[in-house]
Amino acid sequence: MRDIHEEFDRAIGLYLHGRATEAAEIGRRLLARSRGTPHAASIHRQVAEFLHAGGAYEEARQLAREAGSLARATRQPGEGLAAALVELACTLYEGQIGLTHKQLEEIERFAGGHPEPLAFKAELALLVGQLDAAQEAVAGALGKLDDLAPCGRDPMADLLRIKMLHIAARARLLEDQPGEALALLDRALALDSPSPIPDLLGRALVGLALVRTGETAMGREYISAAPLAARPYSADVHGRCLAVAGLAHLDLEEPGIAAEQLRSASGLLTHPIERQEVYWNLGMLVRDCDDKEEAIGSFRQATEPGTDTLFGRRAVRALRELLGLRVV
Repeated sequence: MRDIHEEFDRAIGLYLHGRATEAAEIGRRLLARSRGTPHAASIHRQVAEFLHAGGAYEEARQLAREAGSLARATRQPGEGLAAALVELACTLYEGQIGLTHKQLEEIERFAGGHPEPLAFKAELALLVGQLDAAQEAVAGALGKLDDLAPCGRDPMADLLRIKMLHIAARARLLEDQPGEALALLDRALALDSPSPIPDLLGRALVGLALVRTGETAMGREYISAAPLAARPYSADVHGRCLAVAGLAHLDLEEPGIAAEQLRSASGLLTHPIERQEVYWNLGMLVRDCDDKEEAIGSFRQATEPGTDTLFGRRAVRALRELLGLRVV
């Protein structure tokens, strides 16, 4: 049993450093050995999280379902909720927005007192462009987290706090309120995180917000440093920082650098649903440079894995403008 814990701690460490695929490889080897132990549901659920983070949605879904069954058999409702949310994340990242809304409503009915469903609701609302709803869900999740685990008491609770603050900051940036975004990001950076990844992403977002408030010199420092610091962790983390830097260079009216960074980011990001914003911005940039062919290709990519998200809808509108009434 001790060996299982040591190996799984190593897997969690890799996951927290952005190396989800390696974490999943270790976790898979421990699944059979964990069965029959009190930790089987937790290990199955966390390996499902690793798989989801690596883009293996169907395998993650199957393992999350197994984790839920184990949780029910061992009467661990908290693990059952966590497993249900991992399964729901697979549905969301496959682009099934309507089904995700419906299933999340069912989860909220049974687990409304927990912060995790509200945190998921905030992420979903941001993806579909319901920015007020995202802010409301963030506030609710943070309130419940404060009730359950004050800041500094639980590293994983603080990690969820940081994620919520980042979602709220992104919503403010989409609302063209960079000053408010900066305040939220400062709160996030002040929290201790068990993972270096949120700090890297937060600093990239700070750079974007600074550029948009007119503090361009300091903003440049942040958007230059974050992608370089992210490179040793994983392609996905590097891509996420590059995507934010590309947006900043768009605001700085440096289209050449912006296009290079957005193209690089699109090839590094793991999840198609997280590439949509990158492809939409790239499409708008090259469209304005009269490269219709690349613009159409970028907008088409931004419609994957579905068109019910904010940037999926924007891409459809952009394609209709370029192609008229032809099928997109």
